[in-house]
Amino acid sequence: MTHPDAPALLARSREVARARLTAAIDAALGQLPNDLQTLAAAATVPAEARLLDEATRAVRAHRGAIAAAFERALLESFDRKVRPPARAAASAEPTLDELTLVDDSAMELELALGRLVRKTADELDAQELAAVGARLGELAAGRALEGGDNPVGPQTALEALKAGCDAVPGDGAARMALVNSLQPHLALALRRLYPELNQMLVQAGVLPRIRYEIQRAPRLPARRGAGEPAAPAGGAALPPGMTLSQAMSLRELMPGATGSPIDVGTIVAALLDGPASTRQYGARMLANPEGSLFGRAMAVPVEPQVLAQLTQLQAAAATDIANGAADLAAVVQHLARQPSHPLDQLTGELVGVVFDHLLGDRALPEHVKAQLARLQIVAFKAALLDRSFFARREHPLRQLLAAIAAAGADPHVDSRADGPFGSALRAIVDQVVGGFETDLAVFSEARGKVESLVAQAAAAGEREAASLASALAEAERADELRRQAKHEVARRLTGVAPRFVRRFLTDTWVHAVAEAGLNARAGEDGWEARLEVVEDLLWSVAPKLPTDVPRLTQLLPKLVPALSRGMAAVGVAADEQRAFLDELMQTHAALLQAARGKRPVPAEVAAPASIPPVDEAAAEAAPALDTGAPAGFERGAVVEFHDTEPPVRARLTWVSPRRSLYLFTAHGAEARQLTQEALREALRAGRVRLAADGTQLLERALAAATGVTR
Repeated sequence: MTHPDAPALLARSREVARARLTAAIDAALGQLPNDLQTLAAAATVPAEARLLDEATRAVRAHRGAIAAAFERALLESFDRKVRPPARAAASAEPTLDELTLVDDSAMELELALGRLVRKTADELDAQELAAVGARLGELAAGRALEGGDNPVGPQTALEALKAGCDAVPGDGAARMALVNSLQPHLALALRRLYPELNQMLVQAGVLPRIRYEIQRAPRLPARRGAGEPAAPAGGAALPPGMTLSQAMSLRELMPGATGSPIDVGTIVAALLDGPASTRQYGARMLANPEGSLFGRAMAVPVEPQVLAQLTQLQAAAATDIANGAADLAAVVQHLARQPSHPLDQLTGELVGVVFDHLLGDRALPEHVKAQLARLQIVAFKAALLDRSFFARREHPLRQLLAAIAAAGADPHVDSRADGPFGSALRAIVDQVVGGFETDLAVFSEARGKVESLVAQAAAAGEREAASLASALAEAERADELRRQAKHEVARRLTGVAPRFVRRFLTDTWVHAVAEAGLNARAGEDGWEARLEVVEDLLWSVAPKLPTDVPRLTQLLPKLVPALSRGMAAVGVAADEQRAFLDELMQTHAALLQAARGKRPVPAEVAAPASIPPVDEAAAEAAPALDTGAPAGFERGAVVEFHDTEPPVRARLTWVSPRRSLYLFTAHGAEARQLTQEALREALRAGRVRLAADGTQLLERALAAATGVTR
């Protein structure tokens, strides 16, 4: 927030908007029954009169619920839209373009609501609306809040109005009739609200000198579908709050009013003619197999002249590689001016959005993007021939694009343009652009070739990492065995013992025990046998009674060779071995003399061992496998290392059995190995981040284009 009083000003703006808009809706609900009755009396169509009567009864019965739901939805929407995390996550904001299509009547109602949003925006002062969005955005996010992001914009207000009317039980057409009837009152309240908010914020010093020039996006010529009325059909006197167009729109809300099935072309034409957000309805029509219009959309054939034009462009791309990436947006705009089916234009727009996202993804090398760009016209043509491209993962074109994206983002694939993969990919795309006519099997064949290249690269990466992973696994196993050996020795190292013996056991013999486990030794040099040596050694240097002398004299011929073999196994130098054994022999001699009563027990032998107490519970639990690995870090995951510029992508090639070590490899880059602790720290510091796997890039682009995630 750049303004020191931003929280207070946002709260004040919220309260002003709530007070003005809820007062306007409450007043409108008070007079609406009379307005609707006047319209019903003038209606010449019985079905329209019945709809108006039903809306009148709904207002009288549920006026309070409508007003309360409107106020609640308005405040919730305001709070979401001034909160940055909610705006960043598009899926968290239930805007008009994210409503789910349920059936044909729901589509009609949402299209009607979309028209009301556009109508309301056209009735407002564009300068005042833009200024409010800029000033609230300055307080909340440091940028202008436009369109559906504006917390007091027409889309926000209409969504809240629809939420209020949804509090009325019964038929959706009656609820939409209420929205339709209340819209003029809401538009008037917004026209009065914006100057008040702007003046208040200017006085508070929020962007006092803002000057906006509103540029409206050019629209395509209006399209009229079958069953759409050409002009108002009568001159009935209207209540003061309702316009003639408002009354005519009521007829469109009546179920079955057109007397004919819904025409996909009419609906798509309306979507293309509306705000950009309404295209999401058409996207879902093509991407959601469970939608009621999906089957009808799939049955629409591509216009022959469109197919012929795309075939010509494809041929030009095949012979001129430099200009092979034809401007798909220009092709779609040209298509809009031709007598083609609106679904063809919508398909082209959506294919364009998919490619925009793929070509803008920084995970893909530029040479891979160049080859993908050459496939745009081919992809448009294939999506027209089989419109299930957006709905079906098994669509051959979709699988080819996914394979190329996955290969391009794979850290094990040579990313150089002149490398083996880059050259092979150019040849594959050449074959697709030059060979595709109408048979989608061309894409399946090309996908197989791309996947074969990736498999070869993956195999090479696996071979490169295998030896390093083997060494790391062996090192981890050795560390674990040393830890266990240290634990077992510590459990036995209690009571009294000379300092040199304690030092020998913790510094040397721990490694001898671990060596036995590492090399799977058995018999007198096995793991258990060397742990028994610890017990025998400690007993041998403890004070002795005369009755212990026979046992000690029998033990030493076995103990000393075992100690010698263990020290030799871990590389203890011969002179160090002799020094330890000489000191041990002197200790044993002193103990024997003391046991026979000829000398006192040496002071160091009699002293208690200063060994920290062993936490038995913790020690028993220590060998368990660590299951607290960072989320998402399973073998095959792709990460980005941000300790270099540009960041380096790598694949998690190997995870040690105890998940204590992680090995990351990438073609042409040095392998990296991180302990679990180091990995966690790098994640916290932002030096390592999980990245989207290449197989997810196309799905992410499709979700952006259609709003449907699978």
